[in-house]
Amino acid sequence: MPSTPFRQRSGTHTYLCCGFILLFLGFYLWWSPSLYAQQPSATQLFLPLVAGGAGQPDEAPQLSSIQLIKQAEIAGQLTYEQGLVHRVQAVVGDPALPAKYVGDDRGLDGSTTLAEAVAQFDTLSKPTQDALRPYLLPPSAVGSWLAQSEANAAGVDNAEQEWDTVETANGKVKVWYRTATASHGARAVAIARAIDQKIWPALTGLMREPLPDCGASCRAGGGDSRIDIYLTNVRRSYTQPFTCCDASSGFAIMRADASFPYIARALMYIIQFSYPVDSFEEYRWLMHASAQYAMHYVYPAANEDPDYPARHEEHAKAGDFLYRTLYPLETVDDGHEYGAYLLFYWIDDPSTLPDVWEAAANPNSLAVINDQLYNGFQEMWPKFAVDNWNREPVDYYKRNDELAIGPESIEDFAMSAPGTEEFVIDIPRLTSYYFRFTFPKRSLKRIAVYNPIAGAGEPTGALWAIMKIDGTWRAPQDWSDRSHEVFCRDEPNQNLEELILVLANSEWEDRNHTVKTDMGSVRVSPDCGGLLTGTFTVRDTAQTQHPSGARANHDRTTVVNVRLRYVEEENEYQDAGSTYTHSGSVYGEGRSTTTGELGYVIEYTESGSGEFTQDGTQIKGSVHYNDEPGEQDGAWVGAKIRLRKTGSTTYYPSGFVVPIDAEETMTLLCNDPTGVRGVRNENGVFDMTCSAEWRNDVGSGRLTVTGSLRLE
Repeated sequence: MPSTPFRQRSGTHTYLCCGFILLFLGFYLWWSPSLYAQQPSATQLFLPLVAGGAGQPDEAPQLSSIQLIKQAEIAGQLTYEQGLVHRVQAVVGDPALPAKYVGDDRGLDGSTTLAEAVAQFDTLSKPTQDALRPYLLPPSAVGSWLAQSEANAAGVDNAEQEWDTVETANGKVKVWYRTATASHGARAVAIARAIDQKIWPALTGLMREPLPDCGASCRAGGGDSRIDIYLTNVRRSYTQPFTCCDASSGFAIMRADASFPYIARALMYIIQFSYPVDSFEEYRWLMHASAQYAMHYVYPAANEDPDYPARHEEHAKAGDFLYRTLYPLETVDDGHEYGAYLLFYWIDDPSTLPDVWEAAANPNSLAVINDQLYNGFQEMWPKFAVDNWNREPVDYYKRNDELAIGPESIEDFAMSAPGTEEFVIDIPRLTSYYFRFTFPKRSLKRIAVYNPIAGAGEPTGALWAIMKIDGTWRAPQDWSDRSHEVFCRDEPNQNLEELILVLANSEWEDRNHTVKTDMGSVRVSPDCGGLLTGTFTVRDTAQTQHPSGARANHDRTTVVNVRLRYVEEENEYQDAGSTYTHSGSVYGEGRSTTTGELGYVIEYTESGSGEFTQDGTQIKGSVHYNDEPGEQDGAWVGAKIRLRKTGSTTYYPSGFVVPIDAEETMTLLCNDPTGVRGVRNENGVFDMTCSAEWRNDVGSGRLTVTGSLRLE
């Protein structure tokens, strides 16, 4: 993406000390049944991708455990409390989770699930509280889910757990591991070193430093104020905020095989606990997107992990966003919110991230993002949607970050016969989707695209086009305000072979807004429409001499090679390769009316040539037919050319010279106030003949047009 300026803001917020977790109240509403009710096939069409090799998405997407459980809740197969227990079990990997709810959780985080359980705990029934209590303790604590599972496996009431810690050199973090697993000790050392050398400096250089944990004052504090990271065998890594004391952060439970970027992601979650937020439910998508971006920010390519080497591990969730662009930006569904990190990558300014979180007291997370974007979502969202296509010529992610995937088109149209294909304009806010058209038969020469968004009164609706012409992809164009575009494949630079239409809705304030208009369409036909071709010459001469002796004259000639093609949508002939040449000379004197003394001489030449694609130039035409007896059919051409004046003005008697070097446009007129007219003769040719003269006491002039045009 091109370099983008951002507006910086400052403000004062009330800090929510240790009240962060209270913002989870009402958290059970995070999964929106209305989304599924509105799009019943969404779970089939836009399944989230899971992590594949080297951080790349797999080809066969699967549902995660939490998605399977939430579907059961929505379907009424589970109560909310049953679903919550199962979701916590899914995070930690408890074998008690029914097999039908076991999905693919690779690369996913369980932080918000555990935080929801903590926030809702006091409102739950006693049996549910008893079921959840062991999961809310650090795994090293007596009575934790890990201790209980090992005791059950050993057939004893309590299992002794031996834990040891590795402390970071900066004194900020302790990494806990089971002494019974020797490899975990070595892994803890490697993680502590990575935190010291890379992760902590990078994240705290960008964001606030995380708050200390609750220390010895609470059961989960690990005995001191350092942040605790536990290595153990969970299904998902997660962080959990504290509730026992003011101004504290949380602890992290990490899979023992979590690579360094995932450690960075966990610390980013903990850092976010230090920012006051208006509502966690509102900012939950942003929490995941920010943490996923932290993986890239700290490890932009290779993860530098000798135990689990990989590249671009954040890419594992990119498909959850790119393959589901029909879901609004802030969608939370245990997938899409992680992939939304791509917005921060695309913005290409890491300072945006701390600015966003400093403004998180704003009750509208989308307003915060809108303030960060140059000209807001209105301008930038369609451009983001175009780059998300991630194929030539807008393969930004592929070229810069080795991310090779992109969204699929909603529908592909191979237009190999004359006819019309319609496409739907039904764009929810902060979404986008794509249509792909191919034109395999060169004999279908005319392609017309009709865009009903133009003039529909939907300022947030956008339609962009990515075109492949003569085998080369061209830069994308914004067609949002163009009602139609017409291509004649016989004309230069108009042999359209493939067309990607990008539809987007930049609305962010009204979360119920959808851009709906009439159907758009693409029409192909074998005939481009008639050509109006030929040449006409305009000659303009004049000469004057005043009683003072001052003389003036000019002689201008313009030759127009006309090539216009009929466009039925406009009912006129439009430029299809017309050219012009212009030459001329101008001389004029200024003399005293009393003495005849020479005051100045202005003298310059005029020149100009080229196609009617230069700034300020224009050519178009029309043909009219007369049914009345004696009336002739006629043609009209309106042309405006660009010319350059080169010469000088010399002032007398000083001899002071002022150079002349300027450009201007000139409209060609004769026998019509808007252009040049001609009539059809008996041979079917339009005679573009015109003659106009003037004469007075000091001089005369003559304007003539000669030439002819014909229809092909």
